[in-house]
Amino acid sequence: MRGSFIPQFFSGGISLIFERAKMFSLLFLLLPLILLMVIQYVRRFPLIKQLITPLIVQQENTSKNKSTVWKRSSLQTEIKVRYIGACLFFVIFFALCVFALADPRSGVRLVQELRRGVDVVLAFDISRSMNVRDASPVDDVISSTRLERSIYTAKSIISNYDNYRNEVRFGVAIGKGNGILAIPLTDDTEAVLTLLDSLESRIMTSTGTNLESLVDAASTAFIDSFPSGRYVILFSDGEALTGALAAALDRLNRSNIQLYTVGAGSIYGAPVPENPANPSDARGGKKAAMSYLHTGILETAAERSGGIYVDGNRNEASAALCSQIKVGQDAASWTYREVTGSLWHIFVFAAIASLAISAAMRKNLRISR
Repeated sequence: MRGSFIPQFFSGGISLIFERAKMFSLLFLLLPLILLMVIQYVRRFPLIKQLITPLIVQQENTSKNKSTVWKRSSLQTEIKVRYIGACLFFVIFFALCVFALADPRSGVRLVQELRRGVDVVLAFDISRSMNVRDASPVDDVISSTRLERSIYTAKSIISNYDNYRNEVRFGVAIGKGNGILAIPLTDDTEAVLTLLDSLESRIMTSTGTNLESLVDAASTAFIDSFPSGRYVILFSDGEALTGALAAALDRLNRSNIQLYTVGAGSIYGAPVPENPANPSDARGGKKAAMSYLHTGILETAAERSGGIYVDGNRNEASAALCSQIKVGQDAASWTYREVTGSLWHIFVFAAIASLAISAAMRKNLRISR
């Protein structure tokens, strides 16, 4: 399952995990709440004497027992205990509500499900190095940029699934310094093709290359409750300036998502153009940086997630990918996924009980000016 299960508590071999651990930050609100209760106690408790004095006088007039000091002390102690107890149970009520919001879970069981259809997210690295013109030609030109060649391969993949539109959905993620999900999973291939036609590195202003962020953005397209084959096809030259791709791959594996990589460019490298609008301008008055296709990084990434690496310069690149990504009856298979039991309702019931106890202890207790 996707998500952070921190913190974890273990008792008697049973683990208690929290899906939304960030909610525990709300517990800091207890500090001003407790401070307010203390201030109210200090300011209001002297008024207790005014409340109990009529009771003491009445008891003195009707009873032979004249231990007024003992009676006063006993009543004061009772009111103190009731007031402090009411505050304590209200604090417990607030804390239990926060625990319920953190989505507590315990125990793990395997659920069998039938996965049908295929979900494919096309993830494009659109950093400056993808403007290098060292890829195989598209449409009979002398050469193409790495991004142009990647788009050509992606369009070929979509066209190969024209006969399976009811069983295949596509999404698009793009990344530079940061990754974003540009198009969620959809069976509207026209929308996907329209975006691909307008795709260029200038549509994002961030700098650098962060493949971890791009892969993470692509993985957000998949819905846990939708049973399908899950694939991310990464189009990149493998150059990453920031991020940890290995960490993103571990998260893909936990979510049963396979990563396929498509190498863009040449291992011999070429200068990075200074002007993205004119990829032929390799220097722009400066000494141009060289960029290379890092096949080793892309191959390792694909193998680690159970996918394959394909050279994007090959005309049969799309066919090789499609032969691995099966659809229809071939894609239907029984799989197992881990499910943890939710315990939020237990904390809610405990919170309601604490609030009821607090209200009962405050009943008929009026300490006001």
